[in-house]
Amino acid sequence: MTRPYFPQTTPSQRRLLFETWEASGDIGAACRTAHVGERTFYYWKPRFVADGYAGVEHFASRAPHHPPRCAPGLKQRVVTLYHEHDAWGKQRLADELAKENGWVPLVSPNTIKRILQDAGLWQGLRAAGKKGALWPESHGRRTWSDGQCRSVLCADDACRSGAAAGGEWLVGAVGALLTASARRWGRAHLARAGL
Repeated sequence: MTRPYFPQTTPSQRRLLFETWEASGDIGAACRTAHVGERTFYYWKPRFVADGYAGVEHFASRAPHHPPRCAPGLKQRVVTLYHEHDAWGKQRLADELAKENGWVPLVSPNTIKRILQDAGLWQGLRAAGKKGALWPESHGRRTWSDGQCRSVLCADDACRSGAAAGGEWLVGAVGALLTASARRWGRAHLARAGL
């Protein structure tokens, strides 16, 4: 048997519910009269007992009353650590803070990201510099927002050294990918596909 669905109640429904309950003392009859479920009655009853009809006029606020926050000293430590080591990502910063605390995690990597965003230090540049990213226009180098050039992992050794020209780099990268595909599916399959 499926449970019937009752939409959110209105203040007049709740008033009728408790007026009927006070008059008859029968919870089932009061719920049928107001067209609400018994769970709704028991949900609102403590507020009605405490505050009367004024207590059932409005829903309770759904906003979090005590959202979790980290200590201000910890926020300052994250910003200081970021200034000392700006090449570190959120995971490395979280690991270093945990290491300072006897390997007990203090904050999650995403909390570190939020702290740095609030301080105006997070540029989203770490998403662009993921390992294994291919940058043909920079030949294995990526210029970050702080102006420094850092190496990026590429598909072949010539690209890593930065010595290859653009066309050679692209051919080397595609060749490395095809070599990996050949190992996986076999050279005969790739030959039939025209690769």
